[in-house]
Amino acid sequence: MAVAGGSAVIAEYRGGSTRAAPVGAESLPSKAKKRSEKASIYVAGEQGGGLTKVGYSENPIERVGIVAAIGKMDLVLWFMTKPLRHAVRIEHIAHRILAPYQKSPNYWIGCNTEWFNVTPEVARRAVLEAIKLANACKRMRELGLSLGQWSWE
Repeated sequence: MAVAGGSAVIAEYRGGSTRAAPVGAESLPSKAKKRSEKASIYVAGEQGGGLTKVGYSENPIERVGIVAAIGKMDLVLWFMTKPLRHAVRIEHIAHRILAPYQKSPNYWIGCNTEWFNVTPEVARRAVLEAIKLANACKRMRELGLSLGQWSWE
């Protein structure tokens, strides 16, 4: 584990390097696999500040390497959760929390909504808040209260 600016860094990737993505990265996971019940939510961002990405993956370390290679950018994996049962829904809640700060990087024009103009710490807190909200929704369902689109089935 590297340390950058006093913050713990889980992994670093150099986007211009051919080694940014691990071996086998050319076979990206299918949507079905990506939506598995074993995914973690992660926060990654540019080393010197700038945009921060909130996403989910079964292997966040590998995923951030792939994103770094595709975007030809230097990324740091700042935070990741343990595997979560409803990672897709929790990630969506985190995106809604951060929606006012949403911004696609120049090279992903119009094709990505997972990037935000916030610090990694703000994104991490949004993920933790999303987990709390998801747990509250689950508890409401257990109590028989209507959740509309937030069904847990």
